[in-house]
Amino acid sequence: MSVAALLEAMAAADLTSLDVEADLTLRVDGETVRVRSRTDKPLVDLPSTDLALALARRGGQYLPEVASVLAAADLTVGIAIDGTGVAILGAEAEPGVLARRIGPHVEIRDGKLARALLDAVLDQ
Repeated sequence: MSVAALLEAMAAADLTSLDVEADLTLRVDGETVRVRSRTDKPLVDLPSTDLALALARRGGQYLPEVASVLAAADLTVGIAIDGTGVAILGAEAEPGVLARRIGPHVEIRDGKLARALLDAVLDQ
């Protein structure tokens, strides 16, 4: 089954009773990604801008579908880069001008994303 087909099936399912509680550590491209759930909103903290960009290049086309599935399940997920919150996906996302081009359930925190990118450039 393709990722697109899986996302379509999940979007069509009734996910409103889904709850997520997780504290995970994942290894992606040799870097540690932390998923924390201290509240009812899980946070995915990517350790670097390089990894965020690599993931966006590989799977960015699925972002609107993932965000729609989260919204259908009444879930909201925060995305951070090295501790700086840069995006919100799902039910409570409030898309601005930039995010409207991506989808209705994606919020990009423009200033914080710019700060994370600038920090990455200055650290190199």
